[in-house]
Amino acid sequence: MASIETPKTLPPEIAALQRSMKSHPDGLFHLAHDGVLRSYDGNSCVIDYRRLTPEQVMAYLKTAPAEAQDQIRWEEWEGVDGRAVHDEKLLWHPVEAMRPAILAELPVHGQGQGGEGQSSLASG
Repeated sequence: MASIETPKTLPPEIAALQRSMKSHPDGLFHLAHDGVLRSYDGNSCVIDYRRLTPEQVMAYLKTAPAEAQDQIRWEEWEGVDGRAVHDEKLLWHPVEAMRPAILAELPVHGQGQGGEGQSSLASG
């Protein structure tokens, strides 16, 4: 799964969702295939998350640049519902496949719960 930076201009619903989350100047937002939008700090710690509805997942994916949307396997995202993730450990410490590729080589630090970062999408 690749991480794709989303554009600076987001639809109002998605922008409001990200504004409601903690962020970090050296961090990023990442939507994983479990339907959870996570905010990471610069040390690869999750500092906040939101469980997205299937509609929010699709709306978020549509914020990717046109060239990135061609790489998204849309059928793999149909019905993805972040509200189904209830395990606190997985919300704060996602498995490797759910972490952004850009952070894959960084060590995973302790549970963050702290601070505007970049956005990324997991493309199928």
